[in-house]
Amino acid sequence: MDNEFQWRNQMRKLNEAVEPARDLWPDIASRLAQPVAAPRRREWRRPVFAVAASLLVAVGAGLTAYRLNRPALVPVQEYVATTKPVTTPGNDAGA
Repeated sequence: MDNEFQWRNQMRKLNEAVEPARDLWPDIASRLAQPVAAPRRREWRRPVFAVAASLLVAVGAGLTAYRLNRPALVPVQEYVATTKPVTTPGNDAGA
């Protein structure tokens, strides 16, 4: 076979069922008849994850409340615009 295309064409030309070299059903039946052990459920995970999620929510809420109620880290200075009187030579502003 040179490639898959030729192989598929030859399979189509067979036009009859291909039988396996031996009967496969006894092996299949024995595997189906064997009892399968159910996987052990891990029930402890759900409560642990619930507690972890609750703690995460509580810590997040606490940090948010702390940040909102805390004063600003850098004090804000108020600036008032002031102007100085303009003095020119010969102008008696103080008289």
